[in-house]
Amino acid sequence: MKKSTIKFLVIIGEAKMTKMMQAFDMLEPSKVLGEIKEIVFSLEDGILADEERVRKTLQNSEWIFKEAGKQLIFMHFISYTNDNVTVSNNGTITPFFDKTVRCISNGNQFFMFDDFIRNYTRLEVKTNEHRFIECVGVNIGLEPIEFNENSNNKK
Repeated sequence: MKKSTIKFLVIIGEAKMTKMMQAFDMLEPSKVLGEIKEIVFSLEDGILADEERVRKTLQNSEWIFKEAGKQLIFMHFISYTNDNVTVSNNGTITPFFDKTVRCISNGNQFFMFDDFIRNYTRLEVKTNEHRFIECVGVNIGLEPIEFNENSNNKK
């Protein structure tokens, strides 16, 4: 049987803790508590990973995390593997992102959401004048981004 996996880069928030801190005016509404993780879904034997399955996973993930008491802030498809064949995201599958989030805290420090996406993915980000993300993708009309391993994926 073939072993198939799908890998994502995610930022998952603690929804209840974020709401409590916002209620106590410790966080403004556009700031959330979140943890950066790489998650890998292992599919049942005989089920192959493909772009359609990746898209369905992205479409259903927000409510699945919500049911678990988590807030899905960002979910970016990295790659899928069927046996020893790995297919990386070439930009055709755009990530899920929460448009209401501007800033994320990991409990120790804050970082701007758009900076995270620019610095840790190969995606372009378009924001409004208040730095809320409007669009994430490849070739969205911004200047090209150059990458090399020593630059930490920065422009």
